[in-house]
Amino acid sequence: LESLRSQKSTLEREVADDGSGLDDKINKQRDQLDELNRKYLASLEEKNGINEELTEQVRKLLDLNFVIQKNSEQIAIAKQEIEFLRKEIEQKSKLVGDLEYEVEQRRNLII
Repeated sequence: LESLRSQKSTLEREVADDGSGLDDKINKQRDQLDELNRKYLASLEEKNGINEELTEQVRKLLDLNFVIQKNSEQIAIAKQEIEFLRKEIEQKSKLVGDLEYEVEQRRNLII
């Protein structure tokens, strides 16, 4: 009977030791998991910040692109107007030249 009690006590100690060892192992793994979760959340926050910054930069680029397109359109319109005015000036210059020639011819006839 004493032998059985001794074996029972030994087994109870082993179970208790194994249990506390498992508890320690579980607690250690929980701590590691908590640390990983903290790092993961920090990474998500950093990623969110980067995404917000990228979104803002994309908006700025789109706004800048819109301004550039409008400026390009205005430049194209201005070039067309300049070309039209240049041709009009050429025509008027030719007309002035023709009129000057005609006036000169009439002066020569009068003299």
